[in-house]
Amino acid sequence: MTGPRRVNRKKTDIPKKGAVGKHGKQREYAIVDRHPVNCPRCQSTERLRYEGRQIFAYAGEIAGKPFSHVVWRKCICVCGQAIKEKSHEYFPDGI
Repeated sequence: MTGPRRVNRKKTDIPKKGAVGKHGKQREYAIVDRHPVNCPRCQSTERLRYEGRQIFAYAGEIAGKPFSHVVWRKCICVCGQAIKEKSHEYFPDGI
């Protein structure tokens, strides 16, 4: 037998090439800024864990950008400070 030996592989063994939509095109991602909240005690933006969230349906605008919900997230900073982060988010179809 001459030449390279062929190896049969399953489809799951073949690495995927990236995020491909149902039409076989590469998905393009928009890049946006996210502003993390600083800890009031140590000024760090790193968190150990998030413990839960509460979502309230409340619509309005901040700096010309609409929001439909106010989201409160409980988290723990690396220094041990318990923090409640509030964010204004827009869910076009609700939750």
